[in-house]
Amino acid sequence: MGSVLNDPSALSGENAHAKRSRLTKDARDGVGHVDRALGEGLADDGAQGLDGLGDDGGLALNSALGDMSDAGARAQVAESDEGYADSHGGRHLAGASNVLADDGRREFDDLPNVGPEFVDGLGPAPVDNIGPGADYERYPDLVPIDSPDIPVPILGAPSPARIQADLGLGHAAEIPAGQKFGAPVLRLEDLYVRYEPKLGQPVEAVKHVSLTVREGEFVGLVGESGSGKTTLAQAALRLLRKPGRVAGGRIWWGDQDVTEAPESALRRERWTEVSTVFQSSMNCLNPVVKIRKVFEDVITAHTDMSPAQADARAAELLEMVEIDPSFLNNFPHELSGGMRQRVNLALALSLNPRFVLFDEPTTGLDVVVQKSILDEIRKLQAQQKFGAILISHDLGTILDFCDTEAIMYNGELVETIDTGTMLRNGPSHVYSKHLLGSYGELLGETVEGHEASGLVENSHAAAAARREAEKGKPIVEVRHVSKRFEKRRGFKTTFVDAAKDISFDLRQGEVTALVGQSGSGKSTMARMIMTMEKPTTGEILYYPDDGSAPWDLAKMSKSQRRAYLNAVQYVFQDPYAALNPALPIAYQLSRPLANYRGLKGQAALDESAELLRSVGLTPPERYLMRVPYELSGGQRQRVVIARALAAQPRLLIADEPIASLDVSIRAEILELLQSLVLSHGVGMLYITHDLLSAQMLADHAIVLNHGEVIEQGLAEGVIHSPQAGYTRELLDAIPNPWRDARKAA
Repeated sequence: MGSVLNDPSALSGENAHAKRSRLTKDARDGVGHVDRALGEGLADDGAQGLDGLGDDGGLALNSALGDMSDAGARAQVAESDEGYADSHGGRHLAGASNVLADDGRREFDDLPNVGPEFVDGLGPAPVDNIGPGADYERYPDLVPIDSPDIPVPILGAPSPARIQADLGLGHAAEIPAGQKFGAPVLRLEDLYVRYEPKLGQPVEAVKHVSLTVREGEFVGLVGESGSGKTTLAQAALRLLRKPGRVAGGRIWWGDQDVTEAPESALRRERWTEVSTVFQSSMNCLNPVVKIRKVFEDVITAHTDMSPAQADARAAELLEMVEIDPSFLNNFPHELSGGMRQRVNLALALSLNPRFVLFDEPTTGLDVVVQKSILDEIRKLQAQQKFGAILISHDLGTILDFCDTEAIMYNGELVETIDTGTMLRNGPSHVYSKHLLGSYGELLGETVEGHEASGLVENSHAAAAARREAEKGKPIVEVRHVSKRFEKRRGFKTTFVDAAKDISFDLRQGEVTALVGQSGSGKSTMARMIMTMEKPTTGEILYYPDDGSAPWDLAKMSKSQRRAYLNAVQYVFQDPYAALNPALPIAYQLSRPLANYRGLKGQAALDESAELLRSVGLTPPERYLMRVPYELSGGQRQRVVIARALAAQPRLLIADEPIASLDVSIRAEILELLQSLVLSHGVGMLYITHDLLSAQMLADHAIVLNHGEVIEQGLAEGVIHSPQAGYTRELLDAIPNPWRDARKAA
């Protein structure tokens, strides 16, 4: 770049018109690099929102700014050389800098030939100041572009729906009287999405899907893991990344066709026109930025709010999702998984968007908080009339809160049906009947055309047989355990009691369910049993299989600790964080096989395939050489379960093991866990907020709230005849659309 700056004659060999066209293209290429950097930072897999400008997005942005400066320098030389100081190339550079200003970037000092008039506001709309309707009074150096041969890097003027009033928050849509829903806010027309990796065969992930979402409409998108739900969502939001591409069809946001719109135009619409809560939203928050700053950045970047007003809005949003505003001063790691999930829900609704896509938004939440959040979303939707898609494995939630069900199977939209018709008359497609029947089975409801798995009957019979048999040997005994966390800020120390005087036994061949809301202390108890945390008071004892004296977990030797960790395995709550993103599945399964069972080479590979087959990933050869990002959320969770089973443990600690699984697979996984208990005598601590699955699987149930045991006893008694009001509250929050339909009738 330096040689061009120092030697203007280096460009003199071209005629003026050709030179002007080439420099205009260079400037636009710089804009394109910046747009792609920012767009990729907003893409899927946990870097959504403001965090997208970090790491790879930041590196790409720096590179793009370098390209931008280079193009700007060559434009400056050319204009000086030929006397075009006020010509089209300079205006394109100005337009490019405005695109950058749209995102509040401050790097303009390094760009040549850009005056202070393009930096003063750093507001949300400078990109609209070129072309028809430009603000020439504010930007006097701009000249209207009227030459048809000069390309303009602008999609067009903002849509009327995007015009912000007062502080920049959107207005509620107006639905004509007598109509249930308003104008379309999202339209997919014959959408076709393919993944075309450099190595491997192309995959048709979405096949000719057409779907319309209208103002005020709540559409539930349901289907098993790998059916294409998340791919469809990413394509609809224009967040699809390579090797995926939209191979056909059109995507409309309101009345705008955005199928091929540039990132500079899409960026203006995100948060204000369309918003989303991603499937891995617990990982979306920047771990080194306080919650307050996250909200402030989102709100001030897209509205005219001051930091103080943005702070007040953030407090209001946290209260909306039942989090105390004092948590604005906390970092994400100081919040539970459920609280982080609620923060992301609040962020998605912060600017009153016209369309919101919720991709598994309540996966990590207990039924009470899940119901309260969805009720709040429904209330806000009634006020603002935004359209929404809810993607979920939980068919009960879909039926309870959505107006319309869109059912996907193998990349196709096999049926679209309204909720009332589905419950009254049943669905028509075979797969839809299977989904509805799988959920109805857990509730004791019968769906025509569905064959029950027998899990309910088998579980009750097995539980009765175990109770009549000799009491199983203890594996782990928890004695009066308490855990207090200490938090220091300066000279101030505060304490949080995560567990208070808890006692229970985990026995061979028995399942104990630990039930409670997010933040009740369930995961803390599991971490203490796994020796990840030490109790503040009390003790946890392990009874070896050889009948020797019990070991105190806090005083184990190195060899004892290795033997204990072989005997006790953990299924983690978050499958996105539990697997190494850079290693193939075969390798991750082979490590515990080698460490604990001495299997290597072909023997380890064969056993890895059997483990995948046992958790429903068939054919296993299709998954062994994949890396985690190539799997859906439910498929990752099944790999986590398979890895825990590799060591053939005596005790399995399952922390929300089916929370990320679709309803048709949940029964299969529960049957698998049940067979391990019955055939191998494995004990299990089953941590869940899903009382339905606890009823099917558990022999004993312990209900926790704020670190205290509220109720405990035989699972049948606790669930069917609860004594504590809190337990009844958990049961009442379970979605049961059949019960609600009968009440309404």
